[in-house]
Amino acid sequence: MVGADGPRSIFRASVSGSTAHDKLRFAGYVAWRGVVQESKLPSDLITLIRRDFPLFSNCLYFLLNPREGQSAVLYDIGNGVVNWLVYQGCDCPRAQPGRTTATATQAEIDALRQQARCVWGDTFGQLIECTPDAFQNDIYDIAVPMKTFASGKICILGDAAHPVTPHAVKGSNLTIQDAFVLASVAQHANSVDEMLAEYSRVRVEECNRTLLLSRHLGRVLNNMPDDMENRAFFAQAHGPSSHSGSNFEQLVLAAGLSPAALPIGESQRFFGDVWRFMEDSLPADQRGFALRDGLQMQDW
Repeated sequence: MVGADGPRSIFRASVSGSTAHDKLRFAGYVAWRGVVQESKLPSDLITLIRRDFPLFSNCLYFLLNPREGQSAVLYDIGNGVVNWLVYQGCDCPRAQPGRTTATATQAEIDALRQQARCVWGDTFGQLIECTPDAFQNDIYDIAVPMKTFASGKICILGDAAHPVTPHAVKGSNLTIQDAFVLASVAQHANSVDEMLAEYSRVRVEECNRTLLLSRHLGRVLNNMPDDMENRAFFAQAHGPSSHSGSNFEQLVLAAGLSPAALPIGESQRFFGDVWRFMEDSLPADQRGFALRDGLQMQDW
């Protein structure tokens, strides 16, 4: 049986043998989101977008405002549709329990629009002002990463196995890779147990590395020290707490990863090794679905 039922999977506890992995972690911020047809925007704004974001139709633009502790994303969905996100700190989830999308009040939308140009400049600010019906998404990932994605005759994949924040821009890719690996090992395995065990062995490290990297990127991009994130998480789970220590390194170790391979604490560094997936140990027909070369980036 393959469980692919999303971040609140009913199969996860069956695979892990524990309810500890059922808990989702609220990241401490929400994403304001807006989707608008270019045809509904003023022509002078379209001109400004093309001028200030010249590769708009072919890439994602990331915007940072460290002073406000916010980050944003802008991209062209296609067919003349513009999509933007603004990440904003929040002490608790905004959506109803069991959901991730919240309908913002008109007062909240008005406040976002009034601050938009001051925070993001004229072009992106005007885009926010001109977007109707902005809404909010709570940002979550799995609180404790899974050590296995299979048990007996059951496996999980996609968000059922590794709910991840969006900052590594790999959430959908991870799911596609899961399916590719599962299909690949199915061609050669001698039994279902062997197939699922091999699938889990191949995927767990890569997914957990991406999950924890994305968590760290969210902290850095939104100017969020470890203790701020932990306060949001512990307030959600246990009520207000004076806890201020970082549990990030403990999560790295619990996920079976080497601390040397991940950015820890306040270092605010990108490590090329985090992006590498060491394929050498894989059969040739299972390669090519992850980055072979590390992405080299400078320290911030």
